Amino acid sequence: MVRNQFWAAIAVAMAAILSLLSPAQAVVDPPAIGGPAGQSQASQSPRLIIELKSPPLAVAYRDQVGAARANGALDVNSPFAAAYVAQLEAEQAAFVAAMQEALPNAAVSTFVNEAGYNEAATYQITFNGVSVDVSATGKTREAARALLERMPDVKAVYYDRPYYTQLYTSTSLINAPVLWNLGGGRENAGAGVKVASMDGGIHKDAPMFSGAGYSYPPGYGPNGLGLTANNNGKIIVSRAYFRPWDPPLPESAQPWPGQNEDSHGVHTASTAAGNVVTATVGGFNVGQISGVAPRAYVMSYKVFYTSVSFRNTFYTTEGLAALEDIVRDGADVVNNSWGGGPYSEGGPFDPLDAALINAHNAGVFVSMAAGNEGPGYGTTGHPSPEYMTVAATTTGGELAAGRVYVPAVPELRNLPFGVALFGARLPQAAVITYTVSPAGAVDASNIEGCAPWPANTFTGKAALIKRGSCDFSLKVLNAERAGAAFVVIYNHEAGGDAVQPMGPGSVGEEVTISSIFIGNTAGNAIVAAHGSNPDLELVVNTVPYLAGNTPDIVADFSNRGPGVGNVLKPDIAAPGVNILAQGYDQYNLFSEAVHLGYGEASGTSMAAPHIAGAAALLRQLHPGWPNSWIKSALMSTAKYTDVYNWDGTPAQPLDMGAGRVDLTHAADPGVILDPPSLSFGAVPTGTTKIISVTVTSVAGGAETFNLSTLFTGNGFTQTTALPGFVISPAQLTLNPGETKVVTVAFDPATSRGYGDNQGYIVIDGAQYDAHLPAWARASYGTQLADVLIIDNDFSDGIDLPDYSWYYTDTLTQLGLTYDLWNVDDFIGSDRTIPDATALAGYGAVLHYTGDNYFPDGAFAASTGLTPLDLNTLTEYLSGGGRLIAMGQDYSSAIGDDVSSRFYFGFNLGAKSIQDSVVNDATPNQLLVPAPGVSQPFASAYVDLTKPRQYDDESLLTGAAEAPPVNTETTGKAILSYDVTRKQLQSPVTVEVSPSTPLTVTAAHIHVGAPGVNGPPVFTLFSGSQVVTETMTIEGEITLDSAQEADLLAGNYYINVHTTANPNGEIRGQIQLVDRDNQLYMDELEHIEGDSVPVLRYGGPYNLLDGTVALARRAQPSLENPGITYRGRSFYAAFGLEGMSEEDNADYQITPLSRAEFMARILKWLESEAGTVVVTPTLVTTSTLYSFTVTYEPSETAPTAVAAGYRWDFGDGSPYIAVPALPYASHTYTCSGDNRHTVRVEVTDSYGNVAIGSTEVDATGNCVTQDGFNQMYLPIISKQ
Repeated sequence: MVRNQFWAAIAVAMAAILSLLSPAQAVVDPPAIGGPAGQSQASQSPRLIIELKSPPLAVAYRDQVGAARANGALDVNSPFAAAYVAQLEAEQAAFVAAMQEALPNAAVSTFVNEAGYNEAATYQITFNGVSVDVSATGKTREAARALLERMPDVKAVYYDRPYYTQLYTSTSLINAPVLWNLGGGRENAGAGVKVASMDGGIHKDAPMFSGAGYSYPPGYGPNGLGLTANNNGKIIVSRAYFRPWDPPLPESAQPWPGQNEDSHGVHTASTAAGNVVTATVGGFNVGQISGVAPRAYVMSYKVFYTSVSFRNTFYTTEGLAALEDIVRDGADVVNNSWGGGPYSEGGPFDPLDAALINAHNAGVFVSMAAGNEGPGYGTTGHPSPEYMTVAATTTGGELAAGRVYVPAVPELRNLPFGVALFGARLPQAAVITYTVSPAGAVDASNIEGCAPWPANTFTGKAALIKRGSCDFSLKVLNAERAGAAFVVIYNHEAGGDAVQPMGPGSVGEEVTISSIFIGNTAGNAIVAAHGSNPDLELVVNTVPYLAGNTPDIVADFSNRGPGVGNVLKPDIAAPGVNILAQGYDQYNLFSEAVHLGYGEASGTSMAAPHIAGAAALLRQLHPGWPNSWIKSALMSTAKYTDVYNWDGTPAQPLDMGAGRVDLTHAADPGVILDPPSLSFGAVPTGTTKIISVTVTSVAGGAETFNLSTLFTGNGFTQTTALPGFVISPAQLTLNPGETKVVTVAFDPATSRGYGDNQGYIVIDGAQYDAHLPAWARASYGTQLADVLIIDNDFSDGIDLPDYSWYYTDTLTQLGLTYDLWNVDDFIGSDRTIPDATALAGYGAVLHYTGDNYFPDGAFAASTGLTPLDLNTLTEYLSGGGRLIAMGQDYSSAIGDDVSSRFYFGFNLGAKSIQDSVVNDATPNQLLVPAPGVSQPFASAYVDLTKPRQYDDESLLTGAAEAPPVNTETTGKAILSYDVTRKQLQSPVTVEVSPSTPLTVTAAHIHVGAPGVNGPPVFTLFSGSQVVTETMTIEGEITLDSAQEADLLAGNYYINVHTTANPNGEIRGQIQLVDRDNQLYMDELEHIEGDSVPVLRYGGPYNLLDGTVALARRAQPSLENPGITYRGRSFYAAFGLEGMSEEDNADYQITPLSRAEFMARILKWLESEAGTVVVTPTLVTTSTLYSFTVTYEPSETAPTAVAAGYRWDFGDGSPYIAVPALPYASHTYTCSGDNRHTVRVEVTDSYGNVAIGSTEVDATGNCVTQDGFNQMYLPIISKQ
């Protein structure tokens, strides 16, 4: 799909959505000894955790001892361990002594153990450090931390973080109660503010949308707007938008969600503005929950619904209508938990994005979900700066649906799990035991369960399957069909130990058994335990329980920046993992009651409404603030330290923007920043870029600020200045209401190096602190080479041909420089190609797959291109890259059905509609230019009909000699012949009987028919070698045309000579068989709009028009006179290795050579549109204006000529397309303003579009009579 071009569908951003979840970690404080169980009443711990520099025992043991042990396990009782622990204890004692001098009254903390005794809180095994109580020092924790961080041998100092048994902590985590109190308490928070939900509808009977105690605001009574049956005073608008050509199912045909619809809308709206309620889940009393702005009004705009075609998307038409109504109905805030990833190009030339921008400009605060296709860079959609794009982070607590444990392994207890939203529902409050059977133990090649297993493989057992490569539901269905009674899916390495619900995917309706989802560590541990216990049992306990979780981790699924056009996105992060709200009640699936209970969901869909609710609170407190001030206040006060990525690395601006929202100071930020983030984009070496920031004081008094840079990429306790960024001035004094300008310059020469340079500009005052995220990509100022070839033919991975020569030789013929990158060198890595910065260092990237058809996930190890690689290609193209993609099974090799939908569907503009347009045979027709194709390809005839490769496996025997030889010696020759290179590979293996060794003196290829001796033509071996078992003779021979003719005619044979039989010991005739050529050439459907067909195959098996090559680049038009997406791509569903350059007698044509074909592709990729000049002329004594167009081609396409024109005469008359002549005429009707801008859209022979314009003042030269304006065909002079 492509943004508003073929479908213009916008998919719901919900990769990790639905229902009740289990936690990634269950960290819960035990009851305090001698006191009541539950949450501590202390406001904060007086303790700090000090980490010392020496590694703990576990690390030292692994590095120094563990490799010598069978499994590397830590032996804490070993002499090494005892000695090392003693060493650490001595280091800790020395630190404590020094600490007590530097910080008097600081003491090592203690805790009470299970026996009631105090123990010193020192650690040596998994952590080297001590817990320090600073309560008696007279210093705050912050001051004590600053002092301790500077002490020798200290690696890091951490706060002592609480883990509460309290559940849904997202509102408290973002410190919403601070603003609640400012607005009159939780029950009044957001009062009077109107929050719109553009989603799947809101249900009036849901408790978090109860209208009790509400009255309609002025202008909305007596019953609100839209379908008033769903309005109740809390809900004040209920509208819906259905497609006439794809209407809703009967139960979906209303503004609220029906029984078989998704709870997405009620969940997100209640997160933003749901009432305060006491929630019960599965009989478990959770306690009070609410949205961020619980007293706000809600407005429902249902754009997502279940249609008769079972689509759950909305389209641009309906989306624009909804945004129109949202503005019209007076919304203050709109939450948009949807998106299109990189499809969402953004900017004024993306209609839906333009509408979002305009809604913002109209006073509606717009919160957008970043999307759930992470963690690869370049995946964030909606790159425009006006609205807020929101990433997702973890929260501090969650409700677990239950737990899993393995009785035979004490370590495998209380493992949390996520539920499936398909198949049989888990029984409530039950304990069930299964015998477990890992998929990898059954078939190591099907560990992810994407292929069927034989019947009865898992009969009566719980199948354990790894996540990846296909839908959850397909894995479960395959296991069910193989007899499984239950399925456990465990996370892959990239997902780590995070758990999530499993959506129904493509075949969820066919599944009838239950399944659950667990973390990666737990899954691998169960697999390992099964290895030593084939009868291993697994117990599933479905009793809900409260669990803690580690907050402030940016979710792995959360999309990362940069956005399309190399802009810094996301803007901010908010809790979006395991969010409890209205809907997704797993105990009431498949009924309308699913929306009336409560459930957890994860995704940036859940993060965005936190920002929408936060904006509502600020709107309540500061009704006069413009949206840009609210955005600045939220960003400049966000938490940007001690926030981590899923892999433990410090989160950076491309992960989370300004940080995780923290409302503590958002209502009183001190300053407003414009822009609130610094997006430098790509800055080539040798240049400098400067951005000006306007700083406005909203403080009550004067304040002096110190400005500095901060880099946190190496850790939050090892921060440094951010190299390459220079601020001027470094100090700023502002009086109340005063505005000053600060400049920030980025110079790649002094930066951290090529690639992403990111961090923060810190504005530090005595009372107020603020910050801006900053990002720049240091790019190559000079080209690394003309082309980067990405070799993805898998020839080093398995037995597939190596086709690299065809690509290197082609570029060599063209005189181009290149680098060759072999994907196979990085098998096992999650990234197998260079990053987007490196790719952009080349004039173009050429990615070919040869005969490879294995997507990543087909083998146990990653093989490339991986999902992160495909994200990199998307990022590269979104930044303006030029890409050539080639391969007869390219779509299969990159997994176009699952992992590459952005790259394949959007960047290449393609959809594979069949695997072989030639019905699994060598093509028998030429590829011909598509009708109307641009100039470089107008005469492009490609010949794939002739074999390019031949193979033979010849047996060598004495019986084949002339005359026959009686010998026990045999041999084999595995031959391959490359027609293009005229190269014969001829490895020969000779096998002798161990009882009768012999001496080989020569091996030749002779010319001669079977049974006829002939002279040797090529020598494979000459010398003397005693062979007792086997001898291998390698041969690589280049032939001339006459020799090739004899070879292909079967007139060559291989002869091995020995001392026993000098005339020949064994012989085998070479009988080459042509290898099928390009038999898996896909037929492609081009995505209407920017993607255009280039070559077609005219065979009888076409499903559509036989398109096998596409070109994709965005072009401006009269309707959209600019472009955001600047990438260009050419995709051929065949490879250079299949092309014949020989004259084709059947068609009497000389086909395109590889070099000429590549030259034309590269010429098209680099070509730019020319310039257009429009000259108006008023015809004498007439009101007829004549316009003449001059088109000057660009230097990159000097042979291009204007090929078509479309006119806009600027007076509201229809656009007119005229024949390919540079003239048009028009008469204007007189009006109040007779000045008009005349524009012409010129398409040149390369397919590139340029727009020219001129101004006309028709005052005094217009017609006054009634009637429509007239356009005349080009005036052709008669003289």
